[in-house]
Amino acid sequence: GVSAPTAKPDEWFQETPSAGDQRAWQTYSPAIGNFRSRDQNLAPWRGRASGNFQESYQPDEKMERFYTSTKAKNPAWFDNSVGQYDAFGRGKLPTTKSQERYIEFSHRSHNVTMACESAGCQANASMKVFDHANEEHEECKLSLLVHPTDFDDEFSREYVELVHVNGKMLNFRCHPQAPTRTCGASGRDNLMPCLQDLDLDGILKHDGLLNISARISPMVDECPVDGNLFSGVAVVTCLVHPSWDNSRKPAETNGWWRPEGGAPPRGSRLRCKEPGCTASTTVLLAEKDVRNKTCRLSVRVAQTDF
Repeated sequence: GVSAPTAKPDEWFQETPSAGDQRAWQTYSPAIGNFRSRDQNLAPWRGRASGNFQESYQPDEKMERFYTSTKAKNPAWFDNSVGQYDAFGRGKLPTTKSQERYIEFSHRSHNVTMACESAGCQANASMKVFDHANEEHEECKLSLLVHPTDFDDEFSREYVELVHVNGKMLNFRCHPQAPTRTCGASGRDNLMPCLQDLDLDGILKHDGLLNISARISPMVDECPVDGNLFSGVAVVTCLVHPSWDNSRKPAETNGWWRPEGGAPPRGSRLRCKEPGCTASTTVLLAEKDVRNKTCRLSVRVAQTDF
């Protein structure tokens, strides 16, 4: 008879990322194993709703047992974070939302002015957040700051309403509740937070453009700033780095054996001139090239004298 195929568990497909030469993180696969008790400090890994795996935090109960048996307080008693390293000195894999996960990225901010003149008016603004052809981006957040044109809420509800972001309708209102004495104050130092760090995951378009629409309530009508009853700034902050698929990608060629050509995709040339010489090279890989994949290295040599 024919036996039914056996499905592989989630663990079989997992291969956690590394930080290259920037950090040494604990890894789920390949596992180290209990070589000379080197895995003695490893905590169990667990599946997450996102589909990836995350290592559990070492619980405080372990320190309590140590203290009960020895009556001594180890460093983790005072700071639990020092107990999260394995026997190789590697820290835990940061979560996908941790800034440490993007250690090769840099912060960059863009801002655009949002303003309109009349009570109850709507302001529209657009900005280019990133260059998709040349950059990769993560963790983009939107913040909105406004001048206190009339947000004291003394006689009615005076608010700012975020209407659309890239065509998506939002149900968001903020009430800055600025003191009456600040009404009409201008300048950067008088901007008041209205919205802070709205996650733009799933909202930003492929082309990197962000279109924003916001309006004020009809009762905001007392203290215009530079003639505008709605006066504010939208700020987007992202983690970015140059795309691995563009300027930092080795040039492609049709054949590895042609000295005048470039390197094959996801490859790099090893070359040196003298007999017995040593050649070194670097192969640049994007995270998307290695995530949940098994990587193998192949080396091909030209016939120079073998």
